[in-house]
Amino acid sequence: MRVLVFDIDGNRYGLDATHVREVLPAATLTGLATAPPAIKGILDVHGMIVPIVDARRTLGLEAREVRQSDHFVIVYVTGRTIGLHVDHAVEIIEVDDESLDNGNEFLERSMGTQCIARFDGRLLPVQLLDAIVGGAGSITVTPQDATPGGGTTSNVTDA
Repeated sequence: MRVLVFDIDGNRYGLDATHVREVLPAATLTGLATAPPAIKGILDVHGMIVPIVDARRTLGLEAREVRQSDHFVIVYVTGRTIGLHVDHAVEIIEVDDESLDNGNEFLERSMGTQCIARFDGRLLPVQLLDAIVGGAGSITVTPQDATPGGGTTSNVTDA
């Protein structure tokens, strides 16, 4: 299994890399006044309007402003392209089947964990993408949502 490793709030997580389209450096977002709290805003990615989900919030962590050092992980799930705001996308690793523990139903149901990977002497929770995105609520983004003056702007900070 190929896994994208990322950091949020000093903790390391993984995501099935088959869903990952690209990793972008943080950029200024356009806010949407009626979006659920976990939607940080929208971003134009190669001509496509992409909602950016605050992975911190959907993982139950405290939200914070976007920083220059952060990343947006662009993923494709259930027919939609969505961005995930993470502190830092670290690398893509290959984890062999013997290093994966898929047998804990409690983790999947209570914490949105697909499996636990044993890698580099550590345990790495590989998150279910639907669990991260699902915490954002449903949102439909159309090109007119990105018109100037149509929302607030979230600037990237230097912190």
